[in-house]
Amino acid sequence: INAEYMGEEGQLDLGSDDEDEELNPNDNVQVNNPFLEEKCAAIHALGEFGRSCPELVAPHWEQVVIALESCHNYFYENIRNQVSEAYMHLVEGLVKTFHNGSVPPYKRGLPVSQRLDPKVEEFLKKDVYVKFFYHLTNDQSIEVVCGVMECLLDLIKLLGPACIDFGLRQLADALITLLKGSAGCQVKDVEEAEDDEESDSTLFAHIADLLEGIAKVLLDAFTPFFNEIHPHLLKYVNPERELEEVTQAIGAYSSIFRWAPTAIQAYGADVFPLVLASLELADEDVSRNACYCIGIMCEYGGQLMLDEYPRIMEFLQEVTANAALAETKDNAVSAFCRMIYTAPDRVPTQQLFPALLSSLPLTGDLGEVKVTIKCLLYLTETQGELIRAHLERVIALYIDALVNKEKYKLKEKILNPTIAVMKNILNDASGKAIIENLAGKLSQEHQTKLVELLK
Repeated sequence: INAEYMGEEGQLDLGSDDEDEELNPNDNVQVNNPFLEEKCAAIHALGEFGRSCPELVAPHWEQVVIALESCHNYFYENIRNQVSEAYMHLVEGLVKTFHNGSVPPYKRGLPVSQRLDPKVEEFLKKDVYVKFFYHLTNDQSIEVVCGVMECLLDLIKLLGPACIDFGLRQLADALITLLKGSAGCQVKDVEEAEDDEESDSTLFAHIADLLEGIAKVLLDAFTPFFNEIHPHLLKYVNPERELEEVTQAIGAYSSIFRWAPTAIQAYGADVFPLVLASLELADEDVSRNACYCIGIMCEYGGQLMLDEYPRIMEFLQEVTANAALAETKDNAVSAFCRMIYTAPDRVPTQQLFPALLSSLPLTGDLGEVKVTIKCLLYLTETQGELIRAHLERVIALYIDALVNKEKYKLKEKILNPTIAVMKNILNDASGKAIIENLAGKLSQEHQTKLVELLK
C-alpha cells in the first residue's frame, strides 16, 4: 500500500508516498493507472481481511492503521474511497473480535444500553471519524463524500447508536456545512456548477438517506440532534427550489417523522405549510412524497394535525384527481387510511368509504398495502355496519392480502389480525359462502395458501 511506482520496469520504493513534495509545473508528470488500481486492490483486501478474518489482522493492526493513515488523503479519489470502506470493515472486524466472531444486537434510542468495547470506540474517535468528518467537509470529490456517508450509514445500521452518539456534534456540523453548500466538494466555478447538477442531486440524496438512518436508530433522541440541522434542510422544501430537491427533502422529513415522532411536534409547523404548497408544482414525485409525509404527520402528529384535516382532505382529493401514476394515487389513499384509524371522528368515512374501496388494492406503491389493511381491520372492529354493507368487497381485499403476503411484505402484526377476522367471518354462514365463492376464483396455488392460512 505504501509502495511508490518508480518507472516502467516496475521497481517499487517501499517508502511512503509523500504528497507534500512540490511539483514543478513544467515537469512531465505521468500517472500509472495500473499501479494505482493495484494500490486500491491492496487497500480493499486489507478491509476484507479485517472484516472476515479479524484474528489474522490483529497481530498486524498497527501496521494496517499506519498504512491507511498514509492513504486517506491520497490524490487518487478511488483510493480515498477504498480507505473509507477499509476503515468501516476494520471497525466491524474489531467488534467481532470482542464478541466471538459476531456483531451483537443493539437497542435503538438513547441513552446507549450497551457500549462498544473501549478499543472500538477509541478507533472510531481517533482514527475513523477524524478522517470521515474531514472528508465530508473538505474533500473536493462528491463521489468520495457520498462514499463516506454510505460507510457512516452502514456502520450506524450495523452497530446502532453506540457507534455514533459520541460523534453527533461533529456529524451535525458536517451535515450543516453540506446543506449550506459550503463543503469542499461544493465550491465550484460557474462552468463546473452547470456540469455537476446530477452530482449535487446525488449528494443531497445521500444526506437524506443518512438522516433517515440516524433517525431510525436514535428514534426520538434524534429530535434534539436535528435541531440545528432543521433550518438548513427546511429551505429545500420550498417550492421555489429544484423539483428533485423538493422531492428528496420532503422524503427526508417523512422518514424523520416516521422514526422520531417528537420531531413532528418540534418542526411540523414549519414543514406542513411548505408540503401543502408543493401541490402547485404539479409534479408526480413531489406529490407522492407530499402525500406520504402528510400521512405520517397525521398518524404520529397528534393534536398538531387535527385542525388541519379539512385542508388535508382537499389536498389529497386534488392529488388523486390529477395524478397520472399509480404510486402517487396510492400514497394519497394510504394517507387517507392513516387519517381514518388515527382520528375517525375528523373524517367523513361513511361518505368516502365506497371511493376508498374502489382504489384498493394498491397497485403502485405496494409498501403501503399494510396501511390499507390496517385501516380495514380498524373499521371492521369499530364500524361493523359499514363493513357489512360492503362485506364481499372487504373480504376480497383481505383474501388478496393473505395470498399475496410475500409480495406486499406483510408482517405478523398485520397478518395475524387479518387471519383472525377471516376466521370469524367463516363462522357466519353468509360470510363463509362469500369466502368460498371468492376462493373458487383463485389459482390453485392461492387456494392452497388460503386454506393453509385459515385452517
